[in-house]
Amino acid sequence: MNRHLVSLIVTVATLAGGTLAAETVLKVSFDEKTDLQKSGAVIEVQEDDKPALLFGDTEKPQSMMFFWLTKEQCKGKQLKISVQAKGIGLSKGFIFGLQANKNGQIVWPAGTSGSGTFDWKPFSFTADFGALGIDSAAIRIGLQNTQGKVLFRNLKVEVAGDSSTTAAPAPMASDTVAIAPVTVTPTKGTILSLSFDEKTDLQKSGAVIEVQEDDKPAVLFGSTDNPQSMMFFWLTKEQCEGKMLKVSILAKGIGLSTGFIFGLQASKNGQNIWPAGTSGSGSFDWKPFSFTADFGALGIDAAAIRIGLQNTQGKVLFRDLKVEVVDAGSGQGT
Repeated sequence: MNRHLVSLIVTVATLAGGTLAAETVLKVSFDEKTDLQKSGAVIEVQEDDKPALLFGDTEKPQSMMFFWLTKEQCKGKQLKISVQAKGIGLSKGFIFGLQANKNGQIVWPAGTSGSGTFDWKPFSFTADFGALGIDSAAIRIGLQNTQGKVLFRNLKVEVAGDSSTTAAPAPMASDTVAIAPVTVTPTKGTILSLSFDEKTDLQKSGAVIEVQEDDKPAVLFGSTDNPQSMMFFWLTKEQCEGKMLKVSILAKGIGLSTGFIFGLQASKNGQNIWPAGTSGSGSFDWKPFSFTADFGALGIDAAAIRIGLQNTQGKVLFRDLKVEVVDAGSGQGT
């Protein structure tokens, strides 16, 4: 959920005719050819003269990479996900697990980890996508608000078997980011209209509801020491595909060292992208912010709206989030 996070395009090993080769759907060796982009990771050659992916060599509170698995790779399957890791003075566990969207919420349904100092050893977990009720996901590896370093080698995803069950409407994982339910309101082209008040489910976003001088509530980010404090609002394929949407909000800034977050996050061709957004910094009274996203031209058919703060001093308040259909999209994405 971080604009500095990076996801890599997964390589699918297949036989002629589309059959999975040796049941392996993803295999990544980290070396000098690895596209690190802005992940905060580096490639470091180890004592055995083999390269590894190192996290923890920067002061960034969050340093991660994402590897997206498609619906075709996941739906109805059990997948075993493994990696080799080495820990150096980790104050708590590194990140190695799944991230997915289920019923409008970001969930982390499976994973494993290790802390402290340890030599190279394997870590793995198995995810039953049918039982979990999700049909695609991203693998996350890295560090988040953790002192120390971790190195990775040999990330692999293998088909362990068919799903053991069809998902029931099970309760969501408890470790969720605050994501308000999207209410579809088709009147006059409005597909989302959200006022933040005492009924807003803040969950673990780091935000609070604060009544302002005009006696109206607003959602406030920046009242905690959390370096990343955000909420996500998911728009579905039916709401986005082939449309041009205007996304607007009212915001008030108090001593913002850099811009607040107000924009889209989506996945395209196996990568996290942030295709549209706007922001403001410093101190300012209530004023409108908006941007328009042409989903046809962007080549995406669903996205999440992100609002909040990331590695920014100061505070920001929000009111009246709205998404409106402006027109049909102008083109097809490449």
